[in-house]
Amino acid sequence: MTKWELLKDLGITDRLLKFWVAWYKLPVNRRGRGSTYPLETIERLRWIKRLADSRYFTMRFVRELLRASQGGDRAAVDASLSLCRSVLSRQPIPAAARPSGAAAPEVAAQPQKRIGDDLL
Repeated sequence: MTKWELLKDLGITDRLLKFWVAWYKLPVNRRGRGSTYPLETIERLRWIKRLADSRYFTMRFVRELLRASQGGDRAAVDASLSLCRSVLSRQPIPAAARPSGAAAPEVAAQPQKRIGDDLL
């Protein structure tokens, strides 16, 4: 997929795309004046976009989650995804995904679209 197709698909600016690619260290096929994006990068950018739109997760959290998924630390990824799904679907966070000794946080009662079901 070319850069311009990806920008249109994600609905983000060129500057934000460049920042995300650099910040999250995503692979890009650079050739001449154009760039193409592999399928893995496109999927990760869509996932990052959904998390960014939710405004619940920091960029550092998302970066650490991506690193854990690339390194094969499946337990950390599963715990983090459980946390993401709980927050995005407005459900209480399971005790296994919370830091030890942390109480269950209050979740706002505002209705939002359920996007936590399609994470990874």
